[in-house]
Amino acid sequence: CCLQPEGAPYIEGVDGGILTRVTVVVSSNGLAETIEDMLSRKQRLHIGAFESMAFELEHRMTGVVWAHRRRDEEGDVIASVMQDVRDTIRRHRSLAPEDYIDEERFHKLTDEMVATCVFGSCKLDLWRQDDKINVKSLLDFPIRTCRRLMVD
Repeated sequence: CCLQPEGAPYIEGVDGGILTRVTVVVSSNGLAETIEDMLSRKQRLHIGAFESMAFELEHRMTGVVWAHRRRDEEGDVIASVMQDVRDTIRRHRSLAPEDYIDEERFHKLTDEMVATCVFGSCKLDLWRQDDKINVKSLLDFPIRTCRRLMVD
């Protein structure tokens, strides 16, 4: 619990002297964080969740590639997908903490985070569908293009 001043203090004459009054608000912000700290925390939580999803995606792709017995191309496919994911994480990290307070903007960032990881697995799925797919040409496709090719 924390007391925060509200408004300017004022002086009041009382029996026996002068009293300075300060109106306060009781805050449940037990950590006594500043607004900047809270905004920064929201950004850190978002980036942390994104990095966790990226780690899970990479782990899942490694397992799928291992089971599919095309290990010779594993590094290329996974590295290509993870580069796209890391680029998006880097872009989210470069945003100002204030970009995370606008609800509509934050929802778009969250949607992009989920879509990036879902679309990333589409590149791997395209590669797995056909043993004749030229991995080198597939690597040049952005993950969103791979998603469109999967849907079409």
